[in-house]
Amino acid sequence: MVAGLELLDDGTHVPLDVKKENLQPNRVFCIVHEPTKSIYLWKGSKAGVRKQLAGALAATEIRLEQGTKFRVRAIDQGEEPAAFLNSL
Repeated sequence: MVAGLELLDDGTHVPLDVKKENLQPNRVFCIVHEPTKSIYLWKGSKAGVRKQLAGALAATEIRLEQGTKFRVRAIDQGEEPAAFLNSL
């Protein structure tokens, strides 16, 4: 479980403790992972374009807050790297 943001259909986001069980096809999350200096933008396979765009904007904002050492890493459902899954 890790703290992150869930992106909603209206473009807003809510803080959420993200678990593997939360990774559902219609959802989008931004997750900051300190050890790898990564901001994961996880996109469910059935998430709408608006929600995905809101996620990309939120990830960019988070990167500006965290600093340039952080990198945004977009992840599509089903293509999750081990480092991402291990962070949850």
